[in-house]
Amino acid sequence: MKKGSTVKNGHGSLLPHLWPCFWVFQLTGLGMGFVTLATLVVVQNSVDVSDLGVATSSNQFARTLGGTVGVGICGGFMNSALGRAMGGLIEKIKPYTGECRMKQLSLDTLAQFLKEYVAAEPQRSGTENFWREPILASAPVDDRFDILPEIAMDEHLLPNDLLETARSVLVFFIPFEKWLVKENKEGDRPCRNWGLAYVKTNDLIDRAGRAMGDLLRDVGFRSGLTPATHNFDEQKLMARWSHKHLAHLVGLGRFGTHCMLITPEGCCGRFGSLVTEAELGDNPLMNTPEACLLKAGKKCGKCIEKCPVGAIEEAAFDRRKCWDRLNENHAVLDYFSDLPDTTDVCGKCAAMMPCSFLNPVRT
Repeated sequence: MKKGSTVKNGHGSLLPHLWPCFWVFQLTGLGMGFVTLATLVVVQNSVDVSDLGVATSSNQFARTLGGTVGVGICGGFMNSALGRAMGGLIEKIKPYTGECRMKQLSLDTLAQFLKEYVAAEPQRSGTENFWREPILASAPVDDRFDILPEIAMDEHLLPNDLLETARSVLVFFIPFEKWLVKENKEGDRPCRNWGLAYVKTNDLIDRAGRAMGDLLRDVGFRSGLTPATHNFDEQKLMARWSHKHLAHLVGLGRFGTHCMLITPEGCCGRFGSLVTEAELGDNPLMNTPEACLLKAGKKCGKCIEKCPVGAIEEAAFDRRKCWDRLNENHAVLDYFSDLPDTTDVCGKCAAMMPCSFLNPVRT
């Protein structure tokens, strides 16, 4: 556009440049109309009557052939010019396309969104602030997840079972505040706030997961989610979608002797996960092969001593004994009577341990 020109109503400034083209096309059209008829008459008058049909058809054939070749040549020039013009237009609108917006919606963006969502929860729901800043990790959907039926439940779902077009697995951890963990250390039964935090956190995880799914959907990527808890077989005591095992595989944590997952922010908290069509990349957070002092060959075993029913051993974990204790807690504690029947909590093996708030084996 020339210096000093303006855009009016999106197209007004283009009219002065289009008028010359309009008159050229008008004159060309009028001229071709007269010339076509004149040339036909000239051809017919230059041959005998017996050859009149041949001459007329030859003239028409030449016009048709010329038109076909001309349209092809002119079309090639037009397509070339249009391609150059559209290329520039595409570069201008590319920041608004799903592909480019996904580059802007990185894992860091999702992490910041989750942090803000969790930080706003106490005011949003009018509840106590039970949570520290969440963390999350991602991994591409690849063959690392094929081991899930072996290390978790034999009927464990794979990422593409949850969403056929899934390309990434995203797992997040919402750690509990230190005051809550300290409060739950006393006695051999969980405190009231520990049960309440469990219920509130599961609800928070479900809503936060859906909110991130909506954020991804807004840039053109579908997501698949499952509930934060109680998606498991109560006979086998194994989940068909284990957030902890997924967190282990994406590098968000390592299993401890107490079978809790120890993350860079410790083991006291809750996990959530989702799968998505977006390519978020491989973003692990753990930098040690183990996060449990005992598994790393160091002295500890405090979780074994703390378990009130002896369900934990150095090389074994009695799931049934642990599960029965969780159900018993809900049944015998009067201050749990107003909480859902699914409030199956204890947390004694994780309360105020070396791994409660950090990875004690960190480098």
